[in-house]
Amino acid sequence: MLSCWSTMTMITFSLSTTSAGNHTDQLALLAFKSQISQDPLQVLNSWNTSLHFCQWHGVTCGRRHQRVVMLDLQSHGLTGSLSPYIGNLSFLHTIDLGNNNFRGEIPSSEVLGHLFRLRVFALSNNSFTGELPSNFSRNLESLSLGGNKLSGTFPKQLCALQKLKILYLWGNNLTGSLPYDLGNLSSLQLISLGRNFLEGGIPDSIGQLKSLYFLSLGENMLSSKLPPSIYNLSSLWTLSITMNQIVDRLPSDTSRTFLPNLRGLFIADNHFFGPLPSSLFNISTLEMLDLGKNGFTGKVPDNMGNMQKLQVLVLSEINQLGSSGHADDLKFLSSINSTVLRIIRASDCQLSGTLHKSLANISFTQLEELSLSGNQISGIIPSEIFIKLPNLTILRLNDNFLTGNIPQDIGKLNNLQALTLGNNNLSGRIPSSINNLARLLHLKLNNNNFEGVVPNTSNLQSLLELGLSGNKLNTTLEQVFGQTTHGLLYAYLADNSFTGSLPVEVGNFEYLVRMDVSNNYLEGEIPNTLGKCLSLERLSLMGNSFRGSIPPSFSSLQGLTFLDLSQNNFSGEIPMFLQNLSSSLQYLNLSFNNFEGAMPTQGIFQNASAFSILGNNKLCGGISELQLPACPIIKQKRFGNIKSLWVRR
Repeated sequence: MLSCWSTMTMITFSLSTTSAGNHTDQLALLAFKSQISQDPLQVLNSWNTSLHFCQWHGVTCGRRHQRVVMLDLQSHGLTGSLSPYIGNLSFLHTIDLGNNNFRGEIPSSEVLGHLFRLRVFALSNNSFTGELPSNFSRNLESLSLGGNKLSGTFPKQLCALQKLKILYLWGNNLTGSLPYDLGNLSSLQLISLGRNFLEGGIPDSIGQLKSLYFLSLGENMLSSKLPPSIYNLSSLWTLSITMNQIVDRLPSDTSRTFLPNLRGLFIADNHFFGPLPSSLFNISTLEMLDLGKNGFTGKVPDNMGNMQKLQVLVLSEINQLGSSGHADDLKFLSSINSTVLRIIRASDCQLSGTLHKSLANISFTQLEELSLSGNQISGIIPSEIFIKLPNLTILRLNDNFLTGNIPQDIGKLNNLQALTLGNNNLSGRIPSSINNLARLLHLKLNNNNFEGVVPNTSNLQSLLELGLSGNKLNTTLEQVFGQTTHGLLYAYLADNSFTGSLPVEVGNFEYLVRMDVSNNYLEGEIPNTLGKCLSLERLSLMGNSFRGSIPPSFSSLQGLTFLDLSQNNFSGEIPMFLQNLSSSLQYLNLSFNNFEGAMPTQGIFQNASAFSILGNNKLCGGISELQLPACPIIKQKRFGNIKSLWVRR
């Protein structure tokens, strides 16, 4: 065991000879190891006196003095605290302990201040707490402490580190404002301070950082305007200020292109307003553009021909981009001239126009996602989508005014994982080619005018969500559930004309979370196998002709929060086991059935606002708020040696 030397004694240990220095390094490393409580990969097994410490795993020594210059133990699953004895590794220039489970506070600034040669200090993605250290070597080039639980304000002392190139403090609990002196760090190339609690304005001095190529301040509480000096940072590749409270408009000077080397611009979820400047869409280097959730107005510029490197375009939830019903709101799509475009998201923007006209000449062969939901798009779904966009994985066109059929060519989208066409005016039959979409996870066709039978879905073995509610489908549930994958999580089949009974095969959906088959023409008894769906949280069978009693297997549905059996022909007593679901059940509707007998009084039945029993005229008892008649009292009366039962009513 190491003797319990004080930290200051270790720091002032005499280093007059090489052997003394070597011994100090060895003791400091062993002290480091002593604070590790878990080493799942056993990477520290080599840390013993049978090997020279320069041969220990993760340790690098300098050739001349055989002193520790690098300690690299990143991504090894280590758990423990960081020993202050690292302050004795006086030749250390790099320490990287990122992606582990270190806890507690980072050693004090007094300890770290003795590491005069330190250039890289990387402890990202651990669980360090306490305040951010401030006393570092003037030689420090990289400070990476992101993904911890550090608190306090941004230390102004860091603004004296003239050689600092990397400042990565993302994902902590830092508060306060950014110091103006941040602009004095002339060597800075990367600033990542996102996902903290910083407030106030972005200092204008950041515009002095002529080597800065990455600036990320998103997910804070920054306000005021974006300083104009930022637009002069010609070296900037990435600017991210998403999820703040910035109130500003983008510069409209069309005589020049601002941020000419920008590759990623992320300003979503702020309070930007005014028109989208054409100059923004002249940045030929731009690869990712996210403008969503702002207050921009006017049309989307259709001068995107220079953006040949564009991969991601996000305009979603900019509610005033539409032009009040003009037919050319989608013209910007046909102006895009990028063969590497992967994502287009322009949902909830009030865009008008037709897809047929806008997508007639496009060729986005690499496009993976097309999301145009929640707009005012009309007309038919053109076959060009399915022919010219062969790599689509996500197609969202729900909540528009689309008409006509779904083209059979949809079956050509072999990579499609999500198809959402709900809340339109589509009609006809669901194409049988849907069964070709073997990778489909989400199929949502709800609230249209589809009719006929549900096509064969036996090939959709990955399907998690099936949404067919609000149509005119008239097949049986045996045909639907008999073909559907057993991995189904969500089944929405309400408001159709489905017939037959609820098949016993429903018990095969062991992961089923929600099922709604309300307002159909279903009949028969509820199969006992439904109780095998142990993940079930919401079940609605209302508005059918189901009969019989509630199956006893329902007592196994311990996660059930919502149960609606109203407007059927159920009978018998309300089972007492329903009151035992009190830890989960929040809503219960048994109205307009034929239940009879005594009302339960425990669990959910103690809260009259959480359940409904209207239209069941043979119930009695229960809590006083229900005002039901008292239940009959059963007594015994003796006639000689014969006992008979009589009921006083």
